[in-house]
Amino acid sequence: MNNSTAALSYDNMNDAHALYVRSPSGRYKQATDDQVLAAGRVAAESLISMSDTMGQPKAVA
Repeated sequence: MNNSTAALSYDNMNDAHALYVRSPSGRYKQATDDQVLAAGRVAAESLISMSDTMGQPKAVA
């Protein structure tokens, strides 16, 4: 399995490494679930095309 799909596998969920975020003061702490999900939403939105076609259901179908 390549690295891009390995992250999506349920087989390795307990092998995950901690994700850290930096505070405005520059200190690092472990990310909360909410922070991880917020980062995921930002990443997912960057993958969705915002072209005019998405607003045209017939063209998308």
